[in-house]
Amino acid sequence: VPQAIWSGQTPRYDQLRIFGCEAYVFVPKGKRQKLAPRSVKCIFLGYDTDGQFGYQLWDPEQQRLVRSSDVVLNEDTICMNRVG
Repeated sequence: VPQAIWSGQTPRYDQLRIFGCEAYVFVPKGKRQKLAPRSVKCIFLGYDTDGQFGYQLWDPEQQRLVRSSDVVLNEDTICMNRVG
């Protein structure tokens, strides 16, 4: 692995997540109404590149990209047929 050659350390794979799995994004109290759900079901796309947020997710209901670090991933369920 190139990272092992460059840094001299073997990379950690335990933090990698399955592409396309179910993800539940927490909606903060200020952005939801009184009886609205506390999370939104999304699809995991990958990791955020700028370091400010943890994950990039796709919200199929709103048809938009969501960036958040407050996410619960369900890697037992793949949602690839629902993208787009």
